[in-house]
Amino acid sequence: MEKLVPCPCATCAQQRSLREEAEFFNYDFLLELLRDGETESDRCRLSKRKFPIRDILKNAEVRVFKAEHIRDLIAGGQMEAALRLLRGQFDEHSEVLQQMGRLNGLEREHRLGGLSDKDYTKEKNRIRDGVLKVLGVLELGER
Repeated sequence: MEKLVPCPCATCAQQRSLREEAEFFNYDFLLELLRDGETESDRCRLSKRKFPIRDILKNAEVRVFKAEHIRDLIAGGQMEAALRLLRGQFDEHSEVLQQMGRLNGLEREHRLGGLSDKDYTKEKNRIRDGVLKVLGVLELGER
């Protein structure tokens, strides 16, 4: 059975209160988008607006933060995807944004030839350790 989550826009809320047709999003698809690092949904058919996926999922009353999935991404070398997923859930957390900035700067410097492969790997490992530390802190806060 397909699980649907109501659209958070005012137009859909009004439609639902009048028991008229409103927009719903597929819960499993939204989770897949989040896991792939996406942060916004498709457009609502009624209001034509896009919404942050985490705002839509708040209506589902479920926990979408999965530390193991983020650890799997990090172990697979997908640091940017792991950070996007963390940001999607904890976008107000400054340490997540700081690590994203560090990674972007590192990648840019490496592309421009400003770092040796050894230094690049060393710095990327430091960022990984920082992300795992943030993840641990956020996990404790989720319990």
